[in-house]
Amino acid sequence: MDVLLDLQKQLFHLAQGKDLVLHQKDLFTLLGKVDCPASRMLLKRAVAAGIVKNPARGIYVFPASLQIHPDTIYKIARKLRSSHLNYLSLESVLSQSGHISQLLMDRITVMTTGRSQVFNLDGIGVIEFTHTKKHMDALAHELTWDQSIEMYRATPGLALTELRRTGRNLDMVGMEPSSGR
Repeated sequence: MDVLLDLQKQLFHLAQGKDLVLHQKDLFTLLGKVDCPASRMLLKRAVAAGIVKNPARGIYVFPASLQIHPDTIYKIARKLRSSHLNYLSLESVLSQSGHISQLLMDRITVMTTGRSQVFNLDGIGVIEFTHTKKHMDALAHELTWDQSIEMYRATPGLALTELRRTGRNLDMVGMEPSSGR
């Protein structure tokens, strides 16, 4: 059997109708391969054949349909910083809570204990990670678990505090959020 066809069948089975986001090493495991030039070439062939998309280095997306679901950007964010605390904050939270009049359409802002970095994901959007030194125990009372995106979300009050602390533009902020949600 063709290796790419076998990969596509396995991914289709795993995805169960949802976009599937995988690390490169996950795909190697699925293929029963080790990381070597031949395996990386196989992944390039899978991308060229349209079986998977490669929006960021080492991250692959198997879309459940021709259009990637808007929530897939959150799955990618979790994969990119999987060993760190991550939570939606800054402009994303303030926009979604109505404290910023403009909605962010294809961009999410995430606070992370990992390093700051911006990922421009071709055809998906932009993920902006901003480093924080705060730990979960210091933030727990101002974070809520958002089941729909499977990520923590800052309260609008924390998001505004972090917006100020990081020196970001405050011009679009309308009314001051209360400290709670």
